[in-house]
Amino acid sequence: MDNPFKKRATEFIEEPLALLSLLSAEPIRAFFDKGAATCFDRLTLVIGTPGSGKTTIARLLELDTLVEVIRLANNKDKDGRQLAMSLSEYNILVNNLPAYLAHRVPCVSNLRSIWELPYSERTKSGLLRTLIQVKACLGWLRKLERLKVDLRAVKMNFKPGSEANETLLKAADTLVLREHARQAEEDVLRIITSLVPPKESGLENSAANLPYMLFDSIESITVPSIPNVADESFTLRPMVILDDAHELHSRQFEDVQNWLLNREWSTSRWIITRVDAIGTTDLRKAISDIEDEVIAPGSTTGRDRTIKLLQGERRDRAQFRRVARDLSRRYFSQMPTFQRRGIDKLEDRLSGNNIGISKADIQILEEENVALVQECRFSKEAVEVLARLVPENISKEEKLVVLHILLQRERRKTPQVDLFGDEGQAEGTGNEEEESQEAIDEGARKTVKPAVIVGAELQLTHRFKRPFYFSFDRLADASGDNIEIFISLAGALVDELETQVLRNKKPELDARQQHTILTRRAEEIMGQWDFPHCESVKKLVSFIGNRCIARTMERNAPLSDGANAFGIPQTEMDQLEASAPELAQVIHYAIAYNAITLRENYLCKKRSWCLFLLGGIPIVANRLTLGRGGFCEGHLRDLKGSIAL
Repeated sequence: MDNPFKKRATEFIEEPLALLSLLSAEPIRAFFDKGAATCFDRLTLVIGTPGSGKTTIARLLELDTLVEVIRLANNKDKDGRQLAMSLSEYNILVNNLPAYLAHRVPCVSNLRSIWELPYSERTKSGLLRTLIQVKACLGWLRKLERLKVDLRAVKMNFKPGSEANETLLKAADTLVLREHARQAEEDVLRIITSLVPPKESGLENSAANLPYMLFDSIESITVPSIPNVADESFTLRPMVILDDAHELHSRQFEDVQNWLLNREWSTSRWIITRVDAIGTTDLRKAISDIEDEVIAPGSTTGRDRTIKLLQGERRDRAQFRRVARDLSRRYFSQMPTFQRRGIDKLEDRLSGNNIGISKADIQILEEENVALVQECRFSKEAVEVLARLVPENISKEEKLVVLHILLQRERRKTPQVDLFGDEGQAEGTGNEEEESQEAIDEGARKTVKPAVIVGAELQLTHRFKRPFYFSFDRLADASGDNIEIFISLAGALVDELETQVLRNKKPELDARQQHTILTRRAEEIMGQWDFPHCESVKKLVSFIGNRCIARTMERNAPLSDGANAFGIPQTEMDQLEASAPELAQVIHYAIAYNAITLRENYLCKKRSWCLFLLGGIPIVANRLTLGRGGFCEGHLRDLKGSIAL
């Protein structure tokens, strides 16, 4: 089998069983935990960056995939049972049967081409709606047919009072319904693909121009049985999923969205799109507060539609590590090279032990500390007090750098942010020195916080090229909660492991190998960016990265583990589109392609900030902290200047 780490995009995996072998139950729970019921009784708009799992969720909901989940669970497959339990929890499976008959309609060139036709918007809208509905109808029947369901026994159930529409759709006989849908699809495609489209007036007698209102009237679909799944008839709720809706023209996207808002429909409907399809203002509102987003007059977010914003949503870090471990285990199980040698876990092959620096470099650190003590005229007792705050279970070079940080802070006599404390560091500790913190020599705690040690590690990385990005946990954290980025980074490590196996070497990567592979891969990904305003995005990321590196390398480590974000006053950000429209576009695409994420109205030092947080790939490429909360202060004019260089 091909290396699954190189074939992540789920639309390239045709067979449901092959797809399920790579799926984890954890992302399913994360997606549906916040109001699963509202995802099916109204329009659901799923927005996310590439690799956030949009299409994976859509593929999972399709009938053939759900049937395979049930079959795996019935055969007592452990992974299948976990998926089935998760789907049952959210009523996607009910009594071990599918509840939905979903078909995914990719918004490919045919749908987009309708906009280019020389017709009125009313006619183009009608053609688009007809094509979407006939594709959904044919897709539903095709999925049932592939599962060996007798279509002659399938019954389309319509709402009371929809008899006339049922007659127009020829729905009394499912086979006749299918032929009618095929004819309508053929007529629309003939118009789209014509070198010279027919005149609009000539469409009057075409099936493409007749009202095709399947979604308005269909209520459910009764299926007689499904081999090896259901012996008796049961009812499915129809569902349509418009995937990659950002491919549509912006006017088409708006029209389709308003059309699908109809809450009287029984058909569940999803629109899946990247950030590209929505405006910068709407994106910012959705990220900061989904409920405040403005939609069509007469509609209300939450009542008329549900927004699932995968972009910018942070999973619990421990949760994403579980997802990453599960995915890597599944991917490893698909690779014979590792299976034959009993290798089933990537994490076991990634050393968690760092590699020290040279004796000459250690001597440099020792001499710097001695020189600083002499310069500041610290007493021997004062130095010993600080030295006792340095943990014993870290390397010699880390001890020296941590001690240097403490000496620099003592020298400045400036209260520091959360210098001492228990294990762990909360997100959003701020970036500059805060008041009401204990001075070093008055601290009651015995050791510095882990973030200070991480800051020391990063200074060693930049000064002496000591590895930092190693171990499975740091690999997962570097992915920025994005599955596709994790697969891309992990894939580079897997390539090297596979090479070692083929060369009869021990399949294990030490810290230096991991760090080198991951930083090189991150730089390659950034070099391959090819999207609107990508050159300006690179300049923006480079500016933020350089500012963060400089802040991280300050000898007193004022932010402990350093910065990976740039902050401007929120009042300046509120004027973004008016004062810097070009920058607004650059920021929009930077968010859309995982270069940065926004965090607005972040409170620090009694002020409200907008943070531009670097994505996982730029963080690794710039050798910055994987922690959250540290940022460099600046202004909107700084960001404007960065893309003008």
